[in-house]
Amino acid sequence: MLDCLRQTTMATTIARLQLLQLQPHPKLFKPCLFSPSVHSKFPNRHAASRSCKFFAFASLSSNGDQIHESSSHNESSGSIVGDLLSYLNESWTQFHATAEAKRQLLSAGFQLLNENEEWELMPGGRYFFTRNMSSLVAFSIGEKYCNGNGFHVIAAHTDSPCLKLKPISSSSKPGYLMLNVETYGGGLWHTWFDRDLSLAGRVIVRSDDGSFAQRLVKIKRPLLRVPTLAIHLNRTVNQDGFKPNLETQLVPLLSTRCEEELPESKEKGLTRSSKAWHHPKLLEILSEELDCSIDDIVALELNVCDTHLAVWEA
Repeated sequence: MLDCLRQTTMATTIARLQLLQLQPHPKLFKPCLFSPSVHSKFPNRHAASRSCKFFAFASLSSNGDQIHESSSHNESSGSIVGDLLSYLNESWTQFHATAEAKRQLLSAGFQLLNENEEWELMPGGRYFFTRNMSSLVAFSIGEKYCNGNGFHVIAAHTDSPCLKLKPISSSSKPGYLMLNVETYGGGLWHTWFDRDLSLAGRVIVRSDDGSFAQRLVKIKRPLLRVPTLAIHLNRTVNQDGFKPNLETQLVPLLSTRCEEELPESKEKGLTRSSKAWHHPKLLEILSEELDCSIDDIVALELNVCDTHLAVWEA
């Protein structure tokens, strides 16, 4: 009798312990913050199905009674990610990255400095300057800063591996207009094939008064494509791997050859200028984007860019 009582008491104790383990304490467990509580059915020994609720652990501090809420952190993280994606979508080139950073700093209250002028810096001030439209230096001065206190520096680069137009980009083969490009940096060049590509960068334009101005251009619509060979022209690609020749195969197609070219390209005695170095069709597209005459385009510094936007995939 005593043994039966002991076994019953032990079984009851084990059951209570299991129940305590299955029922989470409200201070130690919080519903998942990334999605609503998920209900799912699992087979049970005593029932055909049973509804269960999933929970995620919340962060615990050194004091067990205090729980760190992370909802505000997640909201701020989402906002930070959204801002990053917006910045990436604006920054197709090093010039656009610098221009977008400049816009954000001005909105945040930073003061733009000129390297050719003497600076009057004040404690608590926030300043920045740019150089060559492709680099930016921003800094803030502490309110209690004294000369000799030292400073902290964080550095990054605005450029990235890409395809750049060569100084003489005009190239063609029977029936096609192509652009000569060069690889910049160490890129995964096989990923540039069979994508919707376009152009962005800086263009030097002649103004009405004869001076020269630097203009940013970003053609958002698909304009170029680097096609791969059909399988019957490259039978061993699946066994040997895709190893393109960067000089002969990594050449973007601009369009099929036009029967009628622009009048400027037919002029006799044409000097070696941008009109002779680049396809008239390309210059026509740039002039439409910049709202200027083809004759006013003096020089180009363009990168090949992917038109697909940066997105956040959960």
